[in-house]
Amino acid sequence: MLEAVWVTPPSLTAPLTQALATIADVELPRGTWPELLPAVVARLRPPYSDQNGVRVALVVLSCLTRLWLFCTDKEGDEYRVMQLLVSETFPLLEQLIAALQARPADEDEAKVETERLVFKTFQHCTNMNLPSYLFDIDILAKWMGFHLVAVQKSVPTCPQANGEGYCWWKLQHTVWAIIARWTTRFTGTHTLQNGARACANSFTRVHAPSFISPFLMLLGANKQGQYVPPRVLNNLFLTACSMCKVESLYALMKTHLDSLCGASFHCLAFTSDEYALYLEDPKEFCSQRLAEMSNITAYADDLLARCARTGSAKFLCELARSRATLRRPILEDIIRQFTTDGATGRDTKDGVVQELQRKDAGLTALIAVEKSMHKNTAMLAEVLVTQVIPELDSPHGILRAKACEAFGALFENCSRVEIAHKPLAGAVHKLLSLVEYKELPVQVQAMLAIKRVVCVPLGENSIFAHVPRLLELACGLVKEIDSDAVAMTIQTLVDKFPNATKENALPVLIVLRDAFIRLSAAENTEAVLTSISCLETLATVVEAVA
Repeated sequence: MLEAVWVTPPSLTAPLTQALATIADVELPRGTWPELLPAVVARLRPPYSDQNGVRVALVVLSCLTRLWLFCTDKEGDEYRVMQLLVSETFPLLEQLIAALQARPADEDEAKVETERLVFKTFQHCTNMNLPSYLFDIDILAKWMGFHLVAVQKSVPTCPQANGEGYCWWKLQHTVWAIIARWTTRFTGTHTLQNGARACANSFTRVHAPSFISPFLMLLGANKQGQYVPPRVLNNLFLTACSMCKVESLYALMKTHLDSLCGASFHCLAFTSDEYALYLEDPKEFCSQRLAEMSNITAYADDLLARCARTGSAKFLCELARSRATLRRPILEDIIRQFTTDGATGRDTKDGVVQELQRKDAGLTALIAVEKSMHKNTAMLAEVLVTQVIPELDSPHGILRAKACEAFGALFENCSRVEIAHKPLAGAVHKLLSLVEYKELPVQVQAMLAIKRVVCVPLGENSIFAHVPRLLELACGLVKEIDSDAVAMTIQTLVDKFPNATKENALPVLIVLRDAFIRLSAAENTEAVLTSISCLETLATVVEAVA
């Protein structure tokens, strides 16, 4: 099998190397496949006359190192094998990548992919721990230099450059994923020991600052209308998110905060493709936005996210959370998104759409930073009353839907401000009418906002009389869209108003039963999760009427 790998055609390389890696996962830790590593090493030695052999060796090495991507047991056989792979192959990879980066800028795509595979191996080997090989400061500097050269190279202009599958963008994505991971995991060194701490400190103090300028250039290019793939943008914002937690790096970024925030607002706005989807396929639009917003509102470092909106939202959230003095300026920036001054919406010939994008960015930013604004509740309530609530009456459904979402996110926090009670109560009644709006995304977001509103006494009192109708409408939405959030809305209403549920229990149970049967047979993850939510809600209804 080992000999077959080196001569296999490119179309069969992936499945064959995966099979090889599956066997190696068992054999290498036991030490029962001694021929494998020498065979890989032999093909990584200069002068690289066998280009296909080099490529296949890197694919094999990437698959092997991926096996132990999350290896943390430093006493285990897997960790020992990973250290051996690093010590045997990294010196050769350094020679290979130095030769690749010395090539002309218009070199063929095969060599760009070869360079990416080198970085993929580095990414796997440093995902959880810093290998002892990198404790040598000079070696670390060499590798960081390779990363810097990769991100400083301009992506060649060609038709393929407007797609994230283009080899140069795939290289950029891999390198920025590494930098995002390092700034996330290794800039806080209190949990690291000895050589690993020195290595991480060197990265934080010496090397990380060098990447600020390249990511600012890419963000600026995207804001000016040049194509940058969402996954690359996401990693750029996650890098900035981690850097703003470190005093020395934040000091260097501080003078660029206006640019960073402007780039962030730009990525928060809906795109022209999303607007077209809203108009043409509202059901699919709902599914995509619900999945995305659950990621934005959950404060976590999700390096696998592919949406630039996720990374930019988390950057604003972290900036507000870790830098208290910036909370008011951030809210002021958000308010400017609702005016004609300081517009940061995407360029478009349609001025109306540009205004919608700008306001959409402001509403999404409010959702993102709300959890970090508990000490600025009065100002947050003012923004809710003066900017968000008016958009519930927007003539544009896409903005009404986002305003419902923002209202639900901010309601609990802002209900603590007594002066806001009257306008908030009035807005709750507006939400009740929007649940029956003609456009599906508005109905869904209004229903999800009500789910959050009923958890607050101010909202609970306003909604009590409308529970039977809300249950009926929620059941209609369960039939229309596969979303666990919609199913859980029924559960929340039943939990809060058990007595009001009894007369409507039977039709609700029938809808939940049918939805569970339909969704539990589906193959996609979202449908299965929704089926579980339907089952849990069904149990809640039975308990309420028992």
